[in-house]
Amino acid sequence: MFRIFALMNNYITSFPISSFRVDCHKRLKPYAFMTMAQEVANLNASALGCGYSHLLEHNITWVLSRMKTEYVKSPIFLQDTVMETWHKGMNGPFSIRDFEVRDASTSEILVRCTTSWVLVDLDSRHLVRMDRYIGPLLEQTAIKKDAIVKPAGKIKPRSEITFAMSHKVLFSDIDYNMHVNNAKYMEWAIDVIDARERADTSNREIASYEITFNNEARMEDIIDIYIGNISDRERYVEGRRGNEIIFQSIINFL
Repeated sequence: MFRIFALMNNYITSFPISSFRVDCHKRLKPYAFMTMAQEVANLNASALGCGYSHLLEHNITWVLSRMKTEYVKSPIFLQDTVMETWHKGMNGPFSIRDFEVRDASTSEILVRCTTSWVLVDLDSRHLVRMDRYIGPLLEQTAIKKDAIVKPAGKIKPRSEITFAMSHKVLFSDIDYNMHVNNAKYMEWAIDVIDARERADTSNREIASYEITFNNEARMEDIIDIYIGNISDRERYVEGRRGNEIIFQSIINFL
């Protein structure tokens, strides 16, 4: 069992909205938010005694399974923000972790997010029961507050979708778990939405997005990406390897 040694169970860090984190409208990109979120998640988990290096001793690792993010007000280029993260305990097989991004000067909430994580054995790639390793630790250090009250749900497949593109998994897509990094899937999803739609400054600001990670993708896999319209302001994007669904996402626009 891991030792609890953190003095504070949440983690807060500055989060400057730099040029490489924004899109052509100078708004925070979903990809950038997701990369920052996974970084501070590991920092918080490490402080609690269940970060990457602690889990590696048992040949297991955290894997993000589901995510839902709401843009209350899009962070913009050069804005000074802070990100806070905390875990809320267990929900079925998942460890639930929330995030908030606030304006550093006014404390106004800009982004809210909830995520669901699982433990995976690095050799077998199978799920590992958390109570075998860190269940008591998660319960003892949980913070019972919500950025988003309801945990992210599993997205249902849609039948009315159109092939958009194929992507060959490249070296730059792979993270230290030797599979495609979770943020890359959202980057692919944004990229297949019509370029004219994304470049239109009217009514195309992202309001929220959610994503479900179903299966791993690895080096040189070919991922076929499909898109469908849920409504005028909602897009469904799905990635497949053959007939196997790798990820599903729903992106909502204002």
